[in-house]
Amino acid sequence: MQQDADFIDLKRLYFILRRNILLIVVVTAAFFSAALAYVTITPELYTAQTRLLLDKGITDTLSEISSVRQMGYDIPALESEVEVLRSKSVASLVLEDKKVAPYLVELRKKYKSDEAIIEAIAQDLNVRRIEQTYVLTVRYTSTDPQRAADFANAFAEAYIKDQFMALSKISTRTESWLEAKTQDIKSNLDKARQKVQDYRARYNKMRQLKSTSPEDDLQLGTLRGLEKEVETYDSLYNQSLEQMETLSLQGAMPITHTRIISPATPPLTYSHPKTTLILAVAFVFGLGFAAILALIRDNFDKTLKRAGQVKRELGIAFLGFLPVIRKSSIRPVKMMSNASKEYIIGLYSDVMDKAFSVHSDTVRGVKNAIDLRVEHEKKKCPVIGISSVFPRDGAHDIAANLSAFIGHSDKRVLLIDGNIRSTTPLRSEKKMSSAPGLGAVIIEGRKLEDVILKSTDSALDLLPSNAEDTLKMLSRVNTQKIKDLVQACQKNYDYIIIDMPPMVAQADTGCFAEAVDYFILVAEWGKSQPNMLDFYLKLNNIDAEKIIGLVLARANMRKLKKFYGHKL
Repeated sequence: MQQDADFIDLKRLYFILRRNILLIVVVTAAFFSAALAYVTITPELYTAQTRLLLDKGITDTLSEISSVRQMGYDIPALESEVEVLRSKSVASLVLEDKKVAPYLVELRKKYKSDEAIIEAIAQDLNVRRIEQTYVLTVRYTSTDPQRAADFANAFAEAYIKDQFMALSKISTRTESWLEAKTQDIKSNLDKARQKVQDYRARYNKMRQLKSTSPEDDLQLGTLRGLEKEVETYDSLYNQSLEQMETLSLQGAMPITHTRIISPATPPLTYSHPKTTLILAVAFVFGLGFAAILALIRDNFDKTLKRAGQVKRELGIAFLGFLPVIRKSSIRPVKMMSNASKEYIIGLYSDVMDKAFSVHSDTVRGVKNAIDLRVEHEKKKCPVIGISSVFPRDGAHDIAANLSAFIGHSDKRVLLIDGNIRSTTPLRSEKKMSSAPGLGAVIIEGRKLEDVILKSTDSALDLLPSNAEDTLKMLSRVNTQKIKDLVQACQKNYDYIIIDMPPMVAQADTGCFAEAVDYFILVAEWGKSQPNMLDFYLKLNNIDAEKIIGLVLARANMRKLKKFYGHKL
């Protein structure tokens, strides 16, 4: 069951998108056009790339021959090198590179100082570390591919030069410190040697003047201690000389821990704008945004278009769709008065001539619903009111079709034209203002048999609403007179169909509503709002228990099939 529910949801989503296809196309096209305009007006940028290797092997070798400890590389150290490459000190060295000299002429015309130039060229630089490696990529972007390559290489060379300078400064400071230390050790060594010489001379002189004594051993120990001190200073002095020689050798060797492994070359294709990617992203985002708009639009569209809406929004049974009545479906029907005067009106041939048309299916469904209710409540000669909110919502179409259908089933049916404000409410080939009607009964007190028109080929009778003085009839018509009229007609008919006044004419609707046993509501497909229909039902005090169901008239069956999945 869950799978079926999901399937229905997906199907509904499909039809929501399908009926909003124009909106989706327009919005998606707008996104795509904006992206296309962007890639068209955006200048093409080229990105050149140089790769640097921070060679740990060279660092270790240099550490072996130098007294200066070289830095190894952990992740923070590598990220630090990235920041060094982005620094102003490296960018300032780029200005000294002969390769970029031609471009500096143009930059100096645009910027007033080297500081501004440094900031400008640094904006187009991008430095990244390739993950899990000691390789740094130096990317430079420009509108000129050659310029991009030259600046990328210049930044790489400037970084290496900056390392040379840093190592040179360290070496110079170390050498100065070591030289001072060596001089200090030599001074101490000279002093220690002099002490030895002086002590040895005194010791030898004392032995010549007197014989050997226990004090001689003590003095000899002191002498040996002084000689040991000389040896220590001599060893330190020799070590310092070796370190100075190593530093001197290091200064003569141009070695850093970085080397270029892939110099930049002018790129053959531009890197920005990424036309394909931008257009693809714009299309996808446009399509997604359009789909969201379609869902929002469909959610806010409360007009009655689907069968499920009627039950969900109004709690009323849905009786079917009635397509737009075409002129080709109208045929003349001859009707006679009691005085044998002939009148021609238009009725709808689909109900009578095309048994399997949508019109016929809907009208048969309406009649079946009425018969089920009548049989259940055992009502004789039910009075059926066909009602809509507005005059052109299609109530007259249902009333005429239903009456014609019942009339051709050999059931006596009377169609009362309740649209008392109109002089020619029914479709006719000639004006019917001369035909006596509802007004003649109410105003003049004429007999029903003198004003009812009878069909010559079916059991359909018609009571028009014509009156010579419409205003006079409106002032005299009331609920009781209509009820008396209907009761008088019920004796001679099996069904009475009242083509009700529109519900917006509350006074007119009220006159007929009390005489009606059951209501068939009609709403115009794609235009009627559930809340408005509900409002007028309450305004006219129409009992919900009397409502059999609702028909959506003037339905566009092609759109229903294409955009709502309705099967004809």
